[in-house]
Amino acid sequence: MDPKRNETHPSVSVIITCYNYGPFLKECIESVLAQTIGGLEIIVVNDGSTDETEAVCKSFGEKIRYHAQPNRGLAEALNRGIEMSRGDFFYFLSADDKLFPKAIERQLEVMGEDETCAGVCGNAKMIDEK
Repeated sequence: MDPKRNETHPSVSVIITCYNYGPFLKECIESVLAQTIGGLEIIVVNDGSTDETEAVCKSFGEKIRYHAQPNRGLAEALNRGIEMSRGDFFYFLSADDKLFPKAIERQLEVMGEDETCAGVCGNAKMIDEK
């Protein structure tokens, strides 16, 4: 596994689910784009939002893959993102999450240290809209 593949075959598919979190979505996507590792595919699944979610996604153009569906709940949104993904790994985010710049790189390093490792998570820092 090469974590620095190009966009034609991304190593990590970052799946962002969104239901009416449009006000936070731009910062979430920007935090993924600011990652220190290449080869990331960003997929946003809009699960029936009635806010500015679609406009935010369209403002990123081809940097993300966007799918809108009627509200079906988190599990269905995650499953749709998985179906759309092309990466070797999945990275799940909610639209109100932000990543530290080296989050994905560090987590891939941990997975690379143990071939039996099936999943990795990191520490979190609570934030709010302020």
